[in-house]
Amino acid sequence: MSSVPITVAPVSASSLPPPLTRKPPPKPNCTTLKFQYAPSRDGKDRNLLVLFHGLGDTNQPFFDLGKKLNLPETAILAVQAPLQIPLLDEPSFMFYPSFTIPDFTPVLNPNPSSILALLSSLLTHLTSPACGSWPLADIHLFGFGQGGSIASELALLTNSSSKPSDRGTRLGSLVTVSGPLLSLPTPGPGRENQTPVLALHRSGETYTKADLGAFGKGFKDVKEVRFVGGSPGMVKGEGEWRVVMKFWSEHLGRESKMGGGGEMFEVLEGGPKMG
Repeated sequence: MSSVPITVAPVSASSLPPPLTRKPPPKPNCTTLKFQYAPSRDGKDRNLLVLFHGLGDTNQPFFDLGKKLNLPETAILAVQAPLQIPLLDEPSFMFYPSFTIPDFTPVLNPNPSSILALLSSLLTHLTSPACGSWPLADIHLFGFGQGGSIASELALLTNSSSKPSDRGTRLGSLVTVSGPLLSLPTPGPGRENQTPVLALHRSGETYTKADLGAFGKGFKDVKEVRFVGGSPGMVKGEGEWRVVMKFWSEHLGRESKMGGGGEMFEVLEGGPKMG
């Protein structure tokens, strides 16, 4: 049996997966929505955390929050609601009409379709080559109050029939703080949205079992945490933020393992306004 000579050639650097680097920032003309964007501090834009503020707030506190979190390999995008609440002097915004004018009676069945259309268009831009082709599985949503509800509805719009193993057709994760679903999803068994969900709320809030049940009907993987005590508001203190950080450590994509012996988050006192 004759031997066959083996030729060994060096592997070209161009054939290796490219290292994680900066992605192009979202283009201001891609949407009519106001937003603030910041790349990851470590220079590796693997994940994108999209933040949604609560009713009557602006995106600035949530942009500051995203920077303080300093999540590894994670860029941040803080979206501002498009509608100014009338008759208020300071900047106060809402994602959809929430009051009747002029008596300011809350709208019982709000219609978020217009803002969801804008946000869906923004997602299309983020996943396009013009913005670095973010995979859906690397886009993570975080919302508070009304912003949590909008983030939840936006996540629900992504492929609800995707398989758990198919990360390419679902968002990376959703964290909603005191933000229930506005819709009543009825996808049926086996057709729930596969985006992992962390639903946070506080004892004493008007957050019912029906609200939590809606998440279970719409999403396959839902973790509910009820914080006991404390005034209504955003996540605050080391204990509460640790719950969120543990969830993110399980779902954020990363080139190398997160952690490494040091703390991976900064404890934040207080928080943005209640929505």
